[in-house]
Amino acid sequence: MKDINFNKSEFFSLAESMDEVFPELVTVFFQETESSIDNMKNHIENKGWESVKDIGHSLKSSSRTFGAIGLSDISFQIEKFESNDEKEIDQLFQDFVSEYEAVKQLILTLQSESN
Repeated sequence: MKDINFNKSEFFSLAESMDEVFPELVTVFFQETESSIDNMKNHIENKGWESVKDIGHSLKSSSRTFGAIGLSDISFQIEKFESNDEKEIDQLFQDFVSEYEAVKQLILTLQSESN
């Protein structure tokens, strides 16, 4: 598994505090993040930089909530992106997608181990 910056104690603290609704919350996190990835890709293709930055801002907070520190950090970089370097945003997008896939697998593993 890819080495990721993930705070397991934050994840388990959230899981404990949310108790029965936590699995649904995780599902919503996955759905919203995947929808945001699709939207971000479209905005990058259309050079809608402000929308890309807004999506980065939104993803920053939701990622950190689940303990996905690395994912949140990449989101912050996307949020602060300056539109003069398209190669940079393409790389940040790829980094985000890669990190998200690793986070998703880790969360699924942690959930299955805790059941």
